[in-house]
Amino acid sequence: MGGNNTTKLKSLLALTFNRITYDEDLLLEIIEEANHQRKGTMIVISDKAKDEAARLQSSSINIQPIQFSKHQLKLVTGIDGALIIDTTGYCHAIGAILDGSITENGGDPSRGARFNSAVRYVNLQRDIGIPCLVAVVSEDKYIDILSSKVNTAYYG
Repeated sequence: MGGNNTTKLKSLLALTFNRITYDEDLLLEIIEEANHQRKGTMIVISDKAKDEAARLQSSSINIQPIQFSKHQLKLVTGIDGALIIDTTGYCHAIGAILDGSITENGGDPSRGARFNSAVRYVNLQRDIGIPCLVAVVSEDKYIDILSSKVNTAYYG
């Protein structure tokens, strides 16, 4: 991850979680590690990760909250679906299928299911006032960072 991109991501984390305690270094490390996933992946970071894992329990694998090692993170990001992580880096669910609402900014069909699912999920979180950030890692190694506080931010 380049320095300029890291700076942008730090700014987006600060904007998204401006009044919430978050572990910047650990969240950056998680996103960086996810970027190495060959097939792509999604990381959802939410102050309400525990509640979101419970809400999505029928379409995810809920786990005892854990901070994954780099090796474990490599393994779990290989599971289809999103990781739901709180702002201190604890994962509450793996393999989550995200829901959301279709709006004017409902995505881009040319971008594929993973990206569009993330857009819809972020739109829903924005609508209900929950700060969240989703890192969408594509198979071609591009990362899109979506925040419930701002429009889509291309990350590269």
